[in-house]
Amino acid sequence: MNKGKSAEKNYEKQVIREEDRLFIMDDLLHKLKSSVVSLEGYASLFLNEYGTSLDSKGKHYIKRIKGNMKEIDWVIRMLQECIKV
Repeated sequence: MNKGKSAEKNYEKQVIREEDRLFIMDDLLHKLKSSVVSLEGYASLFLNEYGTSLDSKGKHYIKRIKGNMKEIDWVIRMLQECIKV
C-alpha cells in the first residue's frame, strides 16, 4: 500500500513539474512574440519614414528583416500549439 501511495505522489509531482515547464514555455514564447511584433513594427515604421532615402540594398535588408520576423512569428505560433497538447 505504501508503494502505491509513493508512486501516486511521484506521479503528482511529475505532473506539477510538467505544468510548471509548460507555463514557463508559454511565458517565454509570449515575451518572444512581443519582441518580434515590436521589431516588425519598427522595421515597417523605418521603411515608411526613411524608405525614400534608402537605396535598393537598404530596402532589401529591411524587407528581409520583416520577412524573418514573420517566419519567427510562425515558429512561435507552432511552438505554442505544441505546448497546448
